[in-house]
Amino acid sequence: MSQSWKNGNFDTIPLPRIFFLIWESKNSGTLIIETGKRKKRISFKSGDIPAYATMVDPKSFLKFIKQKNITKKPTLAIDHMEQNCGPAAFIKSFTEQNIIEPSSLWDLLEIHIRDQIYKLFNQVKEEYIFTSDILPEEDMLFSLPTLDLILKGIYSVESQDTIRKYMPPEHEVICSIPPQILSYLRLSPHEKYIVNMIKEHRNLKKVYEKSLLGSDQTQKIVFAFLCMDLIRPESEEKSNINNSTDLPLDLGKILDAFNDKSSFILKYISKEIGPVASSLIEKCVEDTRPHLSSLTQNLTLEKDGRFNFKGIMRNTPRPQNQEYIRTLLQDLDELLAAEVLAIKKNLGNQHEKEIVQNLNKIGKWQ
Repeated sequence: MSQSWKNGNFDTIPLPRIFFLIWESKNSGTLIIETGKRKKRISFKSGDIPAYATMVDPKSFLKFIKQKNITKKPTLAIDHMEQNCGPAAFIKSFTEQNIIEPSSLWDLLEIHIRDQIYKLFNQVKEEYIFTSDILPEEDMLFSLPTLDLILKGIYSVESQDTIRKYMPPEHEVICSIPPQILSYLRLSPHEKYIVNMIKEHRNLKKVYEKSLLGSDQTQKIVFAFLCMDLIRPESEEKSNINNSTDLPLDLGKILDAFNDKSSFILKYISKEIGPVASSLIEKCVEDTRPHLSSLTQNLTLEKDGRFNFKGIMRNTPRPQNQEYIRTLLQDLDELLAAEVLAIKKNLGNQHEKEIVQNLNKIGKWQ
């Protein structure tokens, strides 16, 4: 991945896009944002955002819990808590003085820290830099999923002009990309509605006009999808295809690597649920087939979880062109995403996390 995004100005690249690029590359480090005379710091660990006590602003947090009216303690007693103590001691005092019980406190801390991050989504001209500096893991309160923060952070943007600044022209045709990250996202029904609108109309102007969410809310969702590579302007897609030189061109290695991943998934899920695993994977393939290109329409699933790619020439030294390879990679990502999603639905989030970590180590084709 290009390193050019690691420092720059939000005038040319939006904050949610930076978040996505850090998540996609599984980077660890600190994003430093220049906001006037102060610097805002957001840490990342393997692409997600660890929340630290230092991210809690005592004054605004106390104001927040007063508004929630969740404690019976006198206001003066609560106000006194922010005086002469560091962030860790400040948080600890809530449970030591029986002001808020631990589970509720952690819920409130997450809401507060999320709100602090969401405010940064309104920045449009600030300088930023991403460094490799990270805080010790033992200081971490909890971890926040970056993709979820992107979606909800964009909804919180106060000015629609901030969104419009980065949007492609309304006449632009939009390509829907079948990305593997769908297995990490929990799209709401109204967000899935916009996905279907884009697939049906493709032209942004028509999507804005026909969406029952209204143009502003629709534009925010489209912006989020663009930032996370769920969709892409057709002109940009063609440019990438014509100019890209970093796509893998060994077709045999690509298919072997994919089959290594798919076979591993079947073995993993078979250990958990037994022989019905094969039927589950077969259903995934059939459900996914309508979304695949003509390149992979004739594939069949073998008993060991590998695929027989009929019609794809494994021994071709250099496939037709970059578009051919890109389309194939999109199909393979779509199939893997469907299999991972099946694990999530049937075995739960922890199994999904474990399988994703293993897939990153198995059968690399890029």
